[in-house]
Amino acid sequence: MYVSHCQDDWNTCLPLAEFSYNNSDQSSTKESPFLTVYGRYPHFDSVHITQDIPAGKVSKKIQSVQQDVKRELEVAIKRFKRYADKSRSSPPVCNPGYMVWLSSKNIKSTRTTKKLSESWLCPFPILKKFSTHAYHLKLPPQWKSIHPVFHISLLETVKTSKIPNRHQEPPPPIIIEEEEEWEVSQILDSKLKRGKLWYLVEWKAFSQYPERSNWESTENLENCLELLPQQTSPCVGAQELTISRWGVLSQLWQLLTSTPYGISVKYQSYGNLAISIITGQIGPVILSGLLWSFPSWGQPGPFIMIRTFQAILFFWAISGIFQ
Repeated sequence: MYVSHCQDDWNTCLPLAEFSYNNSDQSSTKESPFLTVYGRYPHFDSVHITQDIPAGKVSKKIQSVQQDVKRELEVAIKRFKRYADKSRSSPPVCNPGYMVWLSSKNIKSTRTTKKLSESWLCPFPILKKFSTHAYHLKLPPQWKSIHPVFHISLLETVKTSKIPNRHQEPPPPIIIEEEEEWEVSQILDSKLKRGKLWYLVEWKAFSQYPERSNWESTENLENCLELLPQQTSPCVGAQELTISRWGVLSQLWQLLTSTPYGISVKYQSYGNLAISIITGQIGPVILSGLLWSFPSWGQPGPFIMIRTFQAILFFWAISGIFQ
């Protein structure tokens, strides 16, 4: 409309387009922006008007126009609302204590593909109702980085069924040594933190709720060590578990300063892991380990085996650090 056929002079037409817009009546205000601000329409001729208009008259004209604009805007807002309400529904009524599902739309998961992850999480109980559109939920401790207040559009009330046994209750915790202990379903992931292994545990009681999974150290998993060697870190792009030699060396220091006959179960799992990671690399250091443990050869069999194993791992760690 404002450019030539080659469309190469559009920048020269911007002042004219801006003037035309500011001098046109708007659908919401029924007035032009120029009239709303200055109380008059612009002049197109090149002859300057010499007639003086009193400032009070101009001020009253501007106030009158702005009042008309305000009324028209209120009418326009009601019209926009009427059109928008046609596709809206009233929010569900929720009160503190209700159980609601939480949308995973804005929550980042450790799973590889978001499209294949759960669309709704938990459910969670409502702690507080701020308004008809904002609710405070009780989130698990491992979600402390997430703000617990959510919009109603991200929540879905839990539908209860009157059919008996329709919803299976979580199994009770296992009692071990007079303490409650939840049964482990599987190991989802693992990480090395300050030379110490941590596992992302899925509890059998909450296997349907991945957000209830949490990180546990090896000391807290002494009763399910058979699950630990099966860990292959599937949720982080199937990456292999990498163990730093500094981490091995720090654990060895604890082993070397402990009583050989009183080594706890937690170091047995670490020993199994160490055996797997040095496969194919133990040849260059096995002889050094045997010679280093030579003073203990006169001791009982278990003592020799433990010290020899410690020595081999020690030289393996040292050889990697100072390469």
